[in-house]
Amino acid sequence: MSYPTVVIEVGYSESTWDLAEDCDQWIACSLGQVRLAIVIDIKYTFEKDSNGKTVPESQKLMSIYCYTWDMEKIDQVSVLPGGEEIDVLRRADGGHRGPASKYYCFLYLEDELYRFQSCNRHKFQVCFCSWAFDLFADNFVGVSNQSTRKV
Repeated sequence: MSYPTVVIEVGYSESTWDLAEDCDQWIACSLGQVRLAIVIDIKYTFEKDSNGKTVPESQKLMSIYCYTWDMEKIDQVSVLPGGEEIDVLRRADGGHRGPASKYYCFLYLEDELYRFQSCNRHKFQVCFCSWAFDLFADNFVGVSNQSTRKV
């Protein structure tokens, strides 16, 4: 099977956790063929009406974050460790809550068993220059064209 070299995931209704897992699946479960996965995570807010229902016209852009994932390491292993499965994505960072920073997957490559591990290397908030702010001013909540925020 052939995979792309670079994958871009853009999400505005998907959770950050799901986007991270999608990218890690691309990296760790592609036999190392996908070299880079980029996530663009768009966050919106909505106003609620008196019944607590979302008002679609009230959608406002809150933030855009970008994450990059790549292959951290590939280790050849002699046997599959107990409790592990082939082609199953698992957390490698020891965490249990929130999106993981590392994932791994065991796969066979030409009859040899390997452990592919991916890693989130960069996270940053996308900055907008003043012309973008002025052009899309109605979409920005609580942000002036003089401010920048870093993560």
